[in-house]
Amino acid sequence: TKKAKYKRVKIPKGVRKNQALQVRNEGYLRPDGTRGKLVFKVNELKHALFEREGDNLRTTVNISLKDALLGFENKKLFTHLDGRKVAVTQEPGYTIRPNSQRRLKGEGMPVYGSQTNAFGDMIIHFQVEW
Repeated sequence: TKKAKYKRVKIPKGVRKNQALQVRNEGYLRPDGTRGKLVFKVNELKHALFEREGDNLRTTVNISLKDALLGFENKKLFTHLDGRKVAVTQEPGYTIRPNSQRRLKGEGMPVYGSQTNAFGDMIIHFQVEW
């Protein structure tokens, strides 16, 4: 009979959907008495605010026509996946066109295996409400 066994596994930062991870000595028992590797694939759950595209995160920010034309400061706040508050601002004098995008460098997902703690970008899609 097979028994369920639970194992706590640390998932490295930046791992992508369907990426295979291995844990040594946690697989089936071999005839020589040693254990093989436990191999599993990572699944990602959908998030209400962010969509992952590789190492980048994509989100939509709704803004009023007034804000698109006149700018705004710290009005558009959202909570990042790591719990930080991120503010999106727009200086007066610069118009945000409907369906335009802005890239926030380094605000995306951690890059898996990066030796420099690199991050992807956050891509913000502006939806202007008329």
